[in-house]
Amino acid sequence: MICERRVPPTQTGERGMEKRKIKLSVKPAQPIRIQGAHIALDAFLKLCNAAESGGAAKQAIQGGQVRHNGEICTHRSKKLRPGDSVVFAGAKYVVTGSEQAMHRAHTED
Repeated sequence: MICERRVPPTQTGERGMEKRKIKLSVKPAQPIRIQGAHIALDAFLKLCNAAESGGAAKQAIQGGQVRHNGEICTHRSKKLRPGDSVVFAGAKYVVTGSEQAMHRAHTED
């Protein structure tokens, strides 16, 4: 993936910012299978070994370091369902489940 980013000038004496194309490496999402129709966000971070403990997961979530489906999520008990994505500490995870769990997830609530 290539995007443009404004960076400070490389030579002294230049003013302002210049555009420079940079290459970003995008890591593929890691699928994490859950057993039921949903799982709490803090439990999910422990399941995929992204957080060492429940306390570490709680701090990361409440500190705004976790994204759920592209948005910062600060609710530990947020229900994740198959198809949801989570980004934490530079890694992306996708919730997966059985066909039955996916069907239940879309018919709940």
